[in-house]
Amino acid sequence: MALFHTLRLAAFGTVLAFALIVLGISAYWVSMLQGYATMLSTSSSFGLAVGLMTFIFLLPILIVGMTRKGSFLSWVSVELGVMGLMWVLWLASASYTTSMTAGYTLNCDLALDTTAEGVCRQFQAIQAFSWLNWLIIFAYIVLLVVFIVKASNEGRSVWTADVADLGTSTAGDNATTFAPSMTSANMPKGPMTPAPMTPQAYQPSLGYNQTPQPQYAQPQPQQQHYQQGVAHV
Repeated sequence: MALFHTLRLAAFGTVLAFALIVLGISAYWVSMLQGYATMLSTSSSFGLAVGLMTFIFLLPILIVGMTRKGSFLSWVSVELGVMGLMWVLWLASASYTTSMTAGYTLNCDLALDTTAEGVCRQFQAIQAFSWLNWLIIFAYIVLLVVFIVKASNEGRSVWTADVADLGTSTAGDNATTFAPSMTSANMPKGPMTPAPMTPQAYQPSLGYNQTPQPQYAQPQPQQQHYQQGVAHV
């Protein structure tokens, strides 16, 4: 099914793009705040780690799934487990970044100088893209589970199957099993002539032309003996 592969490619590409943004900003903050123990440095270090883990896990799965078939990296169980791990990590990163504002919405327009405004914008970018990655991964996990349940109901082995085969359905293959026998190539050409019928001679039933034989009643011995006794009297 082309829809599943399109959504999968879009989800992986978007998550990797947003992770690259978070990775770049976090790496910049780590280099700038090196040697300073602040909440911002801790948050940037955690965002840097999550961004690196996203590329380490998702990029090989995406490349191997597009180039090779049958590898364990393309198994449904492996992809579901990796996406579940990424979902937890991005949720933790987004929650930790949001907790630094203590529930307040930052207004970067009120910054005192351009440097503070730049830091504020970068902080908002990390927070926004972290939540977006968490949301996209969650939506993809739901989509993956739906197709897993659908494939299981069709009687297919799911957990060690290739993700590329998850979007295909066996219903179409079963429906076209008898299709070759119905094509015009297999139909006889020209008008169909019935087979000639061989006339069979009429055979009369037994006894139809035979002369009926008269049947006589068999004399009974007792009656004859009785008649002879009467004559002697």
